[in-house]
Amino acid sequence: MRNMVQENMQEVVIVLIRDEVGRILTLKRAKGKDDGVIWGFPSGKVEAGETQEDAVAREVYEETGILCKPLKIIAERTVENNKLIYWTAQFLQGTPCDPVTQETSEVAFRTIDEILRVISINIIHPSVRRELGIQNIGERSAQALEIK
Repeated sequence: MRNMVQENMQEVVIVLIRDEVGRILTLKRAKGKDDGVIWGFPSGKVEAGETQEDAVAREVYEETGILCKPLKIIAERTVENNKLIYWTAQFLQGTPCDPVTQETSEVAFRTIDEILRVISINIIHPSVRRELGIQNIGERSAQALEIK
């Protein structure tokens, strides 16, 4: 039974990209998206026949208009039938803009303080917190607010 679940597992890449001054690329999901997360990082499913690296570059471009180079995996975890793979990527070029798809409604590079105002630290994977340098500020999660 375990092998059957693994065979049906959908890989999803979640991408952390810093701009030249160290801000992190974030996006606001469009209304009606079913993942329940309003603000987050570029992410999406790995399509059939596609490598994770290809999915990283494609999803980032489709959702933000930014070109990037996938660098490394920093974490993996399984949620239901999804294998979430957290990647870092190098910013190559572009300006956050209206996305190619209708999946996002706003795209911006943000500082850590700005991110923690819109994303609860409790939903950020511990390895992602370490990568962002925010692993030791647990009390700040109470300050996370949803921007409407």
